[in-house]
Amino acid sequence: MGCGSSFALSPPKPVQINVIEPTSVFVDTGAQSETQLTKFERKLSLTVGYSQQRQSFSSATSKERVTESGPSTSFLPNKQEENMASSQAADIMISGDGNDRDFINFLSRELSSEGLKVWNEERKDPATVSNPSPRAQAIVEAKAFVIVLSSNAVQSQHCTDEVSLAYISNKAIFPVAKESFDKIYKDLDFGMKLTLAKLNWMFFTNNEECQKSLPTLVTTIRSSLNKLSNTEGVASTYEVSQLYVNNRDSHEAKPGFWERKFGNVRTNIPWVEFKKAFQEEYQRKLDKHFPGKQQEFLMRLINKDLLEGSPRFHREAYDNFCGTEVGKTHGFYSRLKEYCCSKHAMREVFSMDSTVRLSAIQNLGKFKTPGVVSSLKKLLVDEDPNIRAVAAIALGKTGTCTPDIVQALVNLLKDEDRLVRESTCVSLGYLQAQAAVPHIINAWRNDPISHVREAAQAALRVIGGDEANQAVHITQVLTREMNDLAK
Repeated sequence: MGCGSSFALSPPKPVQINVIEPTSVFVDTGAQSETQLTKFERKLSLTVGYSQQRQSFSSATSKERVTESGPSTSFLPNKQEENMASSQAADIMISGDGNDRDFINFLSRELSSEGLKVWNEERKDPATVSNPSPRAQAIVEAKAFVIVLSSNAVQSQHCTDEVSLAYISNKAIFPVAKESFDKIYKDLDFGMKLTLAKLNWMFFTNNEECQKSLPTLVTTIRSSLNKLSNTEGVASTYEVSQLYVNNRDSHEAKPGFWERKFGNVRTNIPWVEFKKAFQEEYQRKLDKHFPGKQQEFLMRLINKDLLEGSPRFHREAYDNFCGTEVGKTHGFYSRLKEYCCSKHAMREVFSMDSTVRLSAIQNLGKFKTPGVVSSLKKLLVDEDPNIRAVAAIALGKTGTCTPDIVQALVNLLKDEDRLVRESTCVSLGYLQAQAAVPHIINAWRNDPISHVREAAQAALRVIGGDEANQAVHITQVLTREMNDLAK
């Protein structure tokens, strides 16, 4: 078995991810409401479960490549090993493909021997191998995430999903490759390339190189954990895994993209002109990072999310999007890559094919950063109705009941897909969104689908208040009278 040498890619400029601690929490409304919320939470889980069943056939088809190579695994086999940690106490969670089990065991033992706490998943039953919940839970609870890369791992749905979950939950990510870069990179999908290209890879391809890489990996992980400890969790954990990436752009004195192309006077640019200038400036990088149809995806993303469909790109929107990167030479492009990476990771985690979706939703309260909430809000208008339904449920689990979130959910009560409408009712009820009561009442009285009406009725009972209670009472009275007349 090989291990290998430290090798640093030459990635694009690292991108800082700004994380603000969430302030929204669930409101304590007393024991009775807590009981209602507990029951409603079960309804929330049932809705997500049904959403998963609706796509069971397509999901099974998409995962055929996973079962062919064996299940992914993130585990240690010996529960007695020193520093083997539960997910709540772990420093590190190691993810990889089941065919790389020996190497994962080796890496786990070496990291544990250095005093690092590595998550241990004991496997007693083959059925537990296919259950992603313990691994997803461990990712959310751990401080750092190590992905063992191989030709098997990059074709595994579990590994892809777990990298995406680590990204959106802001974990420090450390790619460890047990095979050559060329052999692995050719099979990396678009999202994995975006996520991992920013980071330094450690290569463990043979025993000689392993002796050089292992100390570097340990030192890097410890430095990251120390930085997290010193910042008391306020800094982005994903950012600390970029400590050893050279920032080549910081020494450049050239103006930013807008200034170079349009000067400081023009405050808004026609989208067609901006798109042409952007493609001329970055075509070589676009061909490398966004091959083929991915460039079309990128342009649609800019037009839809940044311009919000407007025919003109305003300087204020440009500056707001760039954030701390606005004054840097290639700040816009770097920020755009980060944004695409986040968007793709969110879709990966919350898609119907995801192996970590349910665990991610259940644990959203632990990493419901503004970036995650914002991304979920954007998924409410995704082209895929399954994504819209899951995003609605996920937003409910974040507990973020701001006016813009409530309005975005209210808009979905008129969605053409009945499961989206049902999920939205459940989410609004879970959020106890008083402002949505009139709209939920309308769905209860007028939606043609019984499951949607039932979800709306349950939401009204959980939300409570005079308006909701009166609507429930009046409708019940009218229903009884109509039933009496029908006898």
